[in-house]
Amino acid sequence: MQASELMRQGDYREAESIIVFLVRKLSDSQWPIVARGGLTPRQLKRVNEYIDENLETSISIADLAKIAGVSCSHFCRAFKETCDVTPQTYVQQRRIARAQWLMLETDESLAAIALHCGLSDQTALCKVFRRLVGESPAAWRRFRKA
Repeated sequence: MQASELMRQGDYREAESIIVFLVRKLSDSQWPIVARGGLTPRQLKRVNEYIDENLETSISIADLAKIAGVSCSHFCRAFKETCDVTPQTYVQQRRIARAQWLMLETDESLAAIALHCGLSDQTALCKVFRRLVGESPAAWRRFRKA
């Protein structure tokens, strides 16, 4: 029985409980809720693609803001609202994720991996890796490749 039929029959309480149930069910669903002031899914997708394609190079906030089509200050605020981290931290996380993949899939040296990930040298890789992962890249690699 539909809610409109129930209302015609005068059983408003049952119709009301059905409506309340449906509203609660829809609000608890997996439908994405876009935060106000954040990046749109399309902007975020374009920014992510750019970051992943350009990890070996220097990535500036100005470049990312241009891709998103907003000012630098708005981009930084919107990105933090959307991703819960600053754009700089996010790029570092992506670089470390790429470094982890390379450490597992190749036998390249850590210095070469650092360069492939847009870091200046092995020391920079070790510093960022330890801060984000909690252990040195060499120890992480040894433990997982064994």
